Parts: sequence; C-alpha cells; structure tokens
Amino acid sequence: MKKQQSEIESLVHRLFAAVNAGDWAALGALAAADCASSGLPFIGPPALVAPFMELRGALPGLQLLIDDLQVHGDEATVRYHGAGVHEGFFGSIPPSGATVRLQGAEVLRVAGGLVRHRQPYLDRLLLVQQMTDPRQAAAAEQPVPGEIVTRFDPPVFLEGVLA
Repeated sequence: MKKQQSEIESLVHRLFAAVNAGDWAALGALAAADCASSGLPFIGPPALVAPFMELRGALPGLQLLIDDLQVHGDEATVRYHGAGVHEGFFGSIPPSGATVRLQGAEVLRVAGGLVRHRQPYLDRLLLVQQMTDPRQAAAAEQPVPGEIVTRFDPPVFLEGVLA
C-alpha cells in the first residue's frame, strides 16, 4: 500500500514538473490510452495535455507549486497555486500583460502507473477577470474586510436575512 502511495506521489510530482517545463511529450507519457478529463472531449494523452497547454500558452512563464498532496487508494488529490504574466491568447482573450494568480485542485485517478481520469477544479472566470480587468488581479490579493455587527445565540436561525 505504501509503495502504491509513493508511486502515485511520484507520478504527481512528475506531472507538475512536466507542466512547469512545458514538456508536453513527458506529460502525455503520464496519461493512459483511455485517459479522460472531466468536461473535455479528448481521450488519451490529449485529455491530460490540452488543458495545461492552453494555460501555459496564455501564461508562458507559469510555475505551479503543490500546496497539498493526498493519496487515497488509486486517487490523488492535489491543491496547487501559481502565477504568470498573461503573454499569450487564452481562448479569444488577447494578451494583456497582467500578472495572473491562480489556485486550483486536481483529483487524479491512477491505474497501472498512469493517469486514467482527471477532475480539475480551477476558477476559469477568475482567470479571465484577471486577464481582462487589472483591478481584478489586485483584488485577488486583497483580503475582504469583515465586521461583526451582531451576534445571535443558538438556537436562532436566520434564514432569509439579506445584507
């Protein structure tokens, strides 16, 4: 069991190293022939390579750093963050020169030492906002101020209260 866990952890580290290097052949070699990525029509290595290639095409200097890696059975859950300058097209969005910060997560199902399924969790709307509105990039770094205006003791439930 420990051997399988360390093999999956090694696979995830190789995956992120390939993405950071823009080494699409090495990344594709980590995908099973029947690999699928939720929300994408591709099967096989393109299911793993295409989303990262799109992201690095828009943010060529992007470096993704692993924040947390958990392995349970044949699944790895990875939380990561990164930043890059928007120097290439992202879909139809032209380069803006904005620094884009992202946080995401991946759930990877592994079989035979290869990725069989990828479930990404990345806020693409926030990416687009940072690319198109420079104020969004600054806002993404600023904590939202909060203030306690009143307290209610249990068992009070405030359904339907609007701010």
